[in-house]
Amino acid sequence: MNNNMYNDPIIAWSKRKEHMGTLENADCRATENNPLCGDRISVEMKLDNNRIKEIAFHVRGCILAKASAAHLASLVTGLDLETLEQLKQGFRKSLKENDKEVFFLESHDVFKPVRSRKSRHSCVLLPYDAAMKALRTGWRTPPRR
Repeated sequence: MNNNMYNDPIIAWSKRKEHMGTLENADCRATENNPLCGDRISVEMKLDNNRIKEIAFHVRGCILAKASAAHLASLVTGLDLETLEQLKQGFRKSLKENDKEVFFLESHDVFKPVRSRKSRHSCVLLPYDAAMKALRTGWRTPPRR
């Protein structure tokens, strides 16, 4: 894999727009900021039985934050808070462990070049933090009928 952090697949993910914007009648929403670089991600979700039915992001940030938000949005339909937490922890571990015994999550392979840039890990994890915060606030909200 290309070791350039801003490779073509990451740039392509950062340009995807299908989950960018807002949702009408969202069940939960949250915003997370990265004080180190100024990235800001807001997320809105519609839930069905405490599972993500629909998601939208608004990202003010770097290519990595935009790419990660778009990538996450492509994966989350049907996930609950626990499963999202497991996905985040697997991604986090993939980023932080340089041990050859720890494999990078195949679903997140596009972000492998970020592994060697520890200062950028928070950029790609920020969408996960925002989504989990939103789910925690909307978790006990009864499903819409």
